[in-house]
Amino acid sequence: MNDFIKLLGDWHFLVLVGGYYTFAAAVGALPIPDAASSKFYGWAFKFLNTLAANLSRAAAGKIPGTDALPAAPAPKP
Repeated sequence: MNDFIKLLGDWHFLVLVGGYYTFAAAVGALPIPDAASSKFYGWAFKFLNTLAANLSRAAAGKIPGTDALPAAPAPKP
């Protein structure tokens, strides 16, 4: 248990966790690709969401019954 407490206090670990949290938040803020998006953006969106462990966003439309993304924003008039 002492090793775990040491790990939580290690600045290397805290930088790693903070960096991952920032990366995951940035990927989560990407707009959902639509029909006007390029193929590269669609690929990059899925790849980055997979890296950030946002698997529900990365696999939306590939799994039967998931036609739309779970948190897709409503279109603004």
